[in-house]
Formats: sequence, structure tokens, C-alpha cells
Amino acid sequence: MCAHWGLKMRLTIPEDSLYACWPDAELLRIYRVVRRRYEDIVRTECRRHKSPALTINAAFSHICNLFREGEFTEPLQAKYGADWLQAVASILGMLMHLSLAGHRDKVLHNERRPGKPFSTYATSPAVAALAAEYVVAHALDHAAPCVIDPAMASGQLLLAVAQASMWSFCR
Repeated sequence: MCAHWGLKMRLTIPEDSLYACWPDAELLRIYRVVRRRYEDIVRTECRRHKSPALTINAAFSHICNLFREGEFTEPLQAKYGADWLQAVASILGMLMHLSLAGHRDKVLHNERRPGKPFSTYATSPAVAALAAEYVVAHALDHAAPCVIDPAMASGQLLLAVAQASMWSFCR
């Protein structure tokens, strides 16, 4: 039982997973593969679109489709098991805010965190699940819903809340 925030919650997350490094070495390796593919797609899309924003949007959509078609998901499913979808969300989140430095250069640029290989730091599945369990427990105990992170851009917390909701209703 966890009595943080005045709620009695039964943690379903192994405590040691809360301290695990995320992204780990394997996720970073897969991220580099996906990013290289993304850069290739950006170069291709630069020939089609005049606008850098349209180029990035088309390339990001293409990468999302590759995930949907299973191109990168098998190694993620093998490595992360039940957390594979959180791994996908981490990779997409790390790619999401990269922009085109110049349309002629065709080079991805990280304006948010210059010099870093990804534009956002991914949330570990364990931390997302812990936050989600709190949100769901709070929502079940109170009439008004709460929002603890208004910037759920990568969808990791949203995904974890959906999963925690399903588990809480199935118990």
C-alpha cells in the first residue's frame, strides 16, 4: 500500500523498475535506427514539399506508419514485453520536436535541446504507470478529474492512464 498524496494505493509496479535507467541502451540503439530512417525520409520529403513544416509532418507520419506496419515493433516487443507500446511512445516523443534546420540543408535540428540527440526526455514505463495509478485512484475517489501533466505530448502518461483505468475496472 502507498499512502502518498493522501490516497491509499496498492502499487502494482515493481519498486526496482522505478529506478531503472530510461531510455536504456537498447531503446537508444533502436532510436538511432529510427532516427536515421527518419532523416532519410526527411530528405526524400524535402524534394516534394516546399515548406519545412509540411516536410516534417509528412516524414513523421511516414515513421508512424512504419511503426503501425510493424517495422520497428518486433524488437521492442521482444525486449520490453508489456511495456513495448510505452517504448514506441518514447521513441516517437524523442523524435517529435526535431525540426528542419534549413530546407536546403535537409538536416534535422534540435531547437529544444541543442546538441542533444533527442528533443525530449522519455518517461519510463514504470514512472508513467505510477503517475497513472495515482490519477486513476484519485479519479475514482473524487468526483472531479485531475490533471497532473498538461503537456502529455508524447502520449506516454495518457497511455498509462488508459491502461491503469482498464486494470482498475477489471480487478
